[in-house]
Amino acid sequence: MTEISELKLINDIEDLSNEFKLKYGIAPFNLSDWNPSEEFNTYMKSKVMYYGTNINAANYAFSYSIEPSIVNDLQMKLCGEQINSGSLITHSGSSSIYNVINWLHKCGCEKLAVICPVYFTVEYACKNFNIEFNKFFLERNSERFFVSDSIKQEIELYNYVWVTNPIYCTSMYYDDSLLAFFRRLLDKGKILIFDESLCEPGKEIVRRLGTSENVIGIYAPHKSICFNGIKFSMIIFDKKYQNFYEQWADILNGCLSVSNIKAINNYLSKSYTNYHLYLKQKNNDTIEFIEQLCNKYDVQYDKSASGYLISLYFPNILAEAGLDLTFIRKIIYECEVSLIPGIRNHFNNTYGFAFRINLCADNDRFRISLERLIRFLKNM
Repeated sequence: MTEISELKLINDIEDLSNEFKLKYGIAPFNLSDWNPSEEFNTYMKSKVMYYGTNINAANYAFSYSIEPSIVNDLQMKLCGEQINSGSLITHSGSSSIYNVINWLHKCGCEKLAVICPVYFTVEYACKNFNIEFNKFFLERNSERFFVSDSIKQEIELYNYVWVTNPIYCTSMYYDDSLLAFFRRLLDKGKILIFDESLCEPGKEIVRRLGTSENVIGIYAPHKSICFNGIKFSMIIFDKKYQNFYEQWADILNGCLSVSNIKAINNYLSKSYTNYHLYLKQKNNDTIEFIEQLCNKYDVQYDKSASGYLISLYFPNILAEAGLDLTFIRKIIYECEVSLIPGIRNHFNNTYGFAFRINLCADNDRFRISLERLIRFLKNM
């Protein structure tokens, strides 16, 4: 059976962390964890009330049973304007990815150009449908990510292109030059899938490129604010595919859950907007600390990042070190820190050793652990 190497790596790192905990009675601090710290949660609860609604939990709920006015409101909030598109509501961003890959398969897609970094689910969904998964790595400098002209020429040979916005685990967004490249692809009749599950409200590519027959968008707005307990996802596509997505959703997804309906109501409420506002305010303090730390130790980071997941880069260490469990074990035991290496998220090896940080995990131990790790890596 096919092994999911990205999950095996995470499991191996967790085993090392548990080994450390058994020996010393405390777990290493996970700088890369999806979940926020208790301190962050306490702060947010003091600022924002979560307003639920009365929901009939006895009845089935499907994407097609959601009131059309609510669907229109969702589309408008995601796209910034009233659109006349089709859409499907799913449980999560991963569910949406699988539904879109299924659609690509039915469209006759045999190979997919994937701009990396990318969420690992895409590759394994492609494998399930025998779609060739071809990676094209973004290059980066201190200011931005970019695609070389030679790589652009290769991508233009594909009819289907997968883009993750923001650039996965960096909170960096595509600049005007890359948006112009995407427009050129659309003008040539290529189909572009934009996975914007982690996209901050207002930064969606569809707001700048517009909707069209060849644009597919994937959204999971609670993921973008580090709110993981309740969520929903929406796929936006041309209206002519509505019946296809709805029919296959019954097979692939089943019905929606009560938490999905709660998440939809929350997203359309002022509570969501306020939560995002206070999250940004709270993260600004953490970003200031990160900037000071990186300047102090001359560490590379993405200075224009806008989001709660950012990455640090250590070109003095090979990227492949992120797959070396002996090296990871040394980090855990010498720094009392756990992390998710960038190579696990299909980062370009030219970035060197990299890892992501969840700004919402900020607390005293976060700051002490991060500085200890940076000192360790810079001295190698």
